[in-house]
Amino acid sequence: MKKRKEAVNKLAAENNQLRKQLIKANRDYYEDLVVYMRGKNLFRDDYQLEESLLGILQDLIDAQNDGTDAMTYFGHDPKQTATELLKTIPLRIGNFIWFNLKLAAMMIFIFLAAASDLSKRNLRCR
Repeated sequence: MKKRKEAVNKLAAENNQLRKQLIKANRDYYEDLVVYMRGKNLFRDDYQLEESLLGILQDLIDAQNDGTDAMTYFGHDPKQTATELLKTIPLRIGNFIWFNLKLAAMMIFIFLAAASDLSKRNLRCR
């Protein structure tokens, strides 16, 4: 798990370095794309997402070198482009289950803490 996280961080760092090659308009478009994709990535594989973003960035750099801007290459709406690209990254059902288990455990803990506090208050009032 730790190695996977390190690999994701390495890809993200490479992405950040390559992004500097983009002109401002292309960088702004790409950064909107990145923010949306990372924000909507709750149940998708982080490594696959970062690999996809890196591939997209390399394609955009090539297009830029050929004189094509991001809007012409990907379309005018980075959010729509990101939504379509996210569909290519499979869901990880294990992440979904793990997230819900943690959420349920937190809710149970909060309920038990609140119930304990209420019972203590009721005992003091008698």
